Amino acid sequence: MSAPTRQLTLNVQLPDGFTFDNFVFNDNRRLVREQLEGRGSVWLTAGASSGKTHLLSALVALPEQQALYLPAAELLASCDPSVLEGLETTPCLVFDDMHELAKTREWSEALFHLFNRHQACQGRWICSSRVAPRFIESPLADLKSRLTLLPAFELVPYTDQDRVSIFSQRARLRGIKVSEDVYPYIQNHLPRDLSYWLSLLEQLDQASLAEQRKVTVPLVKSVLRSNESLNRQLSFT
Repeated sequence: MSAPTRQLTLNVQLPDGFTFDNFVFNDNRRLVREQLEGRGSVWLTAGASSGKTHLLSALVALPEQQALYLPAAELLASCDPSVLEGLETTPCLVFDDMHELAKTREWSEALFHLFNRHQACQGRWICSSRVAPRFIESPLADLKSRLTLLPAFELVPYTDQDRVSIFSQRARLRGIKVSEDVYPYIQNHLPRDLSYWLSLLEQLDQASLAEQRKVTVPLVKSVLRSNESLNRQLSFT
């Protein structure tokens, strides 16, 4: 069964718009991209808001890739482990947040048997996780031993300048004009969390369109005050 058909069967969709062309690369992430576009399996250790889902989705979206994106959150919410049966025919399997899938015995056993079948087919595994393979919490030691065979690479946390570059690029892609004094303001006053910054950008996009105005510090403050979710997160920093 082909990867696209299997993707529909699994009811898992790639996140929209995640490509290598719109990813902001630093030296660390360029190295990771080289590994992802290679021929071997890869274990990607990455924290929250690190760009791991963007990178994995961009890899799967490449026309030449015969790969299947398998995010743990969606699998756990809507599938049982039997969904992994037959996936060894897909050349590359991409598991996002493997640490979540490996927590239960049922999923661990299914993953262990799939790994063995897939290796026999010379398949490739790309896994992301919050922790390195040796720190995976799984009730099945045999699965953990298999996962430690994967070459591991770490996405280092974004710097403030990285976050500014990403925010700026995403704003340009949306056609949003941002006043230069906005960047030092968000660096000094917002959580150091890229997902928070991008949520803010989404709200700023809507506000700037509605008010037909450039994104300025006063507009940022107004959006923060009026958005309960953003404001609540801000109050805990």
